Amino acid sequence: MTRILDGIDMNPHIQLCDSEDLADLIFLSVDTNRLDRFNPKKRNFDKTVFLDLRDSTKLVPIHVKYYFKRSCLDTSKKIFKAYPRKVFHIAYPIRKEYFEHSQPPTLQDQRAIDISCFFDVDVNTLRGRVAKKIMDEHSWNKKHVGIVGMNKRVGRNTFQQQYFEIMKRSRIVVTCNPDRWEGDYRLYEAISSGALVLCDRLYLKQRHNFVDQQHLIFYDDIEDMVGKVQYYLQHEHERFSIAQAGYEFGITYHLPSSRIQEIVDTIFPDRLSGEN
Repeated sequence: MTRILDGIDMNPHIQLCDSEDLADLIFLSVDTNRLDRFNPKKRNFDKTVFLDLRDSTKLVPIHVKYYFKRSCLDTSKKIFKAYPRKVFHIAYPIRKEYFEHSQPPTLQDQRAIDISCFFDVDVNTLRGRVAKKIMDEHSWNKKHVGIVGMNKRVGRNTFQQQYFEIMKRSRIVVTCNPDRWEGDYRLYEAISSGALVLCDRLYLKQRHNFVDQQHLIFYDDIEDMVGKVQYYLQHEHERFSIAQAGYEFGITYHLPSSRIQEIVDTIFPDRLSGEN
């Protein structure tokens, strides 16, 4: 099961049923690009919610009324991809394990690392070039660059204690979207650490969008990132204020329970939870 479905257990407004006949909604999900083993049973069309959390922007040929999709950016135009059917955007959340290990940031935190970036140096990818730039900037003496813990699918589905501890000791965490799609877990993991997060710009709208200079810092290119890192290392109270606001915004609106509530409120707008 995808980690978004952790939100069913975490959301007090959701109750599991013993049968599909009693349910208002039936959730079905896929989170891997390999569909060779994906063979969903025929479900009630009007009740089934399909969560497509794959990296691929393509749709799964499945007959459901409610199709929620991660990774639906037309990267050439920076707009929501045009699909032949109704598709709702859904983003990853802060995973339950990272939320459970998180604590609100304070000015007294011992953050001995100036900047962390959890990508390997690779000039063939934007992420790799961001990592290289940070590595090459000798003025940033206290820094971490490189993968920590397990990577790819294993790392995505396992809480990485060492990785999280380095983020919690970092004043700034720089992250970056993949080259071919928008959205990954790293942004939300960084937000949960209480560090100030720098990320390249996001184009897909969410119910609760992160606001530049209020919850995090968006950068336009690598040189812009360099200048903004230097600025916020020199302006401690601004850095802390934005990091604190980003953390509070993240755990309020971007947990798995929030994603499930977004889905329910989209399908049943007359039952809105009252969340702003």
